[in-house]
Amino acid sequence: MRCVLSPSFPVPFILTMLPSPEPPPASTPGCPRVFSKVRNTVTQQDEPLKFVRLRKDLWETRDGTIDYLNLIFEATFYEKRVLAKVVFRSYGEDVLRHLAAKHMAPQLFGTCDVQGIASVVVMELLEDGWMTLFDYRENQHRNGIPEAAKGRLFKRIEEILDCLSTEGMVHGDFRMANMMLKPGEEEKAVLIDFDWAGKVGSARYPVTRSDGLDYPGEPGGLIDAGDDRQFYERWKDKI
Repeated sequence: MRCVLSPSFPVPFILTMLPSPEPPPASTPGCPRVFSKVRNTVTQQDEPLKFVRLRKDLWETRDGTIDYLNLIFEATFYEKRVLAKVVFRSYGEDVLRHLAAKHMAPQLFGTCDVQGIASVVVMELLEDGWMTLFDYRENQHRNGIPEAAKGRLFKRIEEILDCLSTEGMVHGDFRMANMMLKPGEEEKAVLIDFDWAGKVGSARYPVTRSDGLDYPGEPGGLIDAGDDRQFYERWKDKI
């Protein structure tokens, strides 16, 4: 899937085609015309997608700024509560699909690509105890994660890294904020946020990536096969 956005098409304009930032009543969810139908990845049929509310807790950065290239909504899709991510650039759908098939990423339910405007990716909504690895460390185990739990977690992360490398895939943003788990079920942790993901030799870091996270490689450069593991090794000892 590839999203093409015309330089003359300002990103904030798309917000006029999306639901109001204020949550509408539950009985009358908003449904933007541009994404009213989404292709179900299982049935290959177009089915209605109804946006319920913006998840500002997920698409605001930690400093409170808004990433207009990644708008995240709670929605309903064939009677399921789902997460709908509206993106204005390419998205690593193939990588998400590959990991999801092995229960290493949220399940992918559907996609819709509106040429010249944006794409929407509909996936499993992780709640009911799910949290990022960053929050797990900060809120659950500020004095250190128990060794048994840490062992299960490290084994799972290695499985995810191996699953990517065997298919020649990279994630590119392999940090604690993009790992999710349930306390006590560390062996079932999943990887999220596939904005930079793709195949080795074609996936690239964004030019505007943060300089404060000690990423491998260079802004705008190719994501090398070993970069995810290298980045993981840089924060592993902080768990």
